[in-house]
Amino acid sequence: MIKNFTMLIACLVILLPGSALAQQYTLSGTVTDSRTGERLIGANLFIADLNRGATTNVDGEYSISQLSDGTYLLQVSYVGYQSLIQSVTIDGTNKVLNFRLVADDVDLDQVVIVGFGTQSRRNVTGAISSVTAEEIANVPVNTVESAIQGRTPGVFVQRETGKLGGATQMRIRGASSVTASNQPLYVVDGIPVTMTDFSDIASSTNPLADINFNDVESIEILKDASAAAIYGSRASNGVILITTKRGREGRTQFTY
Repeated sequence: MIKNFTMLIACLVILLPGSALAQQYTLSGTVTDSRTGERLIGANLFIADLNRGATTNVDGEYSISQLSDGTYLLQVSYVGYQSLIQSVTIDGTNKVLNFRLVADDVDLDQVVIVGFGTQSRRNVTGAISSVTAEEIANVPVNTVESAIQGRTPGVFVQRETGKLGGATQMRIRGASSVTASNQPLYVVDGIPVTMTDFSDIASSTNPLADINFNDVESIEILKDASAAAIYGSRASNGVILITTKRGREGRTQFTY
């Protein structure tokens, strides 16, 4: 009888430390916006050491259970916010820990108007030149092509004749065809312009001669082959994007 009692005491002594080590706790709390205090739904919390995590519910609350005593690195992330990594210590009790995430503000890329919409400038083309209205405001010429002559690398402009309104040859990075036209595609305020010569006289005329370059807000010149992804085969000789001036909100200004 005494022998059996001794064995029972020994078993209890062995099992008690194991029970203490098996004690587990829960980490819970909320994830909110640091500026507005709004609770974030679907934020991710992850403990890499334990390969365990949780996601906030519709109330912005989370709960990670079955944690043993120790210190862990907890990562909190949410789309549009800066990720947060914080050291968390579990010391024998359930713990409540709230997190405030900071919005990740990024600058927008410069946008260029193309075709029937807009594209990010870095996605439009690898080679693009821009001429603004301020650069050509006081240039003593009478056509848009002449206004950008010598202002953009890789663009050659030449008048065929000295006639007013006469045709102008423009070459972007040289000629690409022996028999076909080498003129670039002109797009004015998003609308492609037909450059076919309708003249019945000996010398050719320039369809863009009627555009007053003082009404031009900016000129974008697309030079490489990626412009064909927007305008197709018509862009094989390059594209000239012309944006004209328009009314703006604000005080009326007069220039004389």
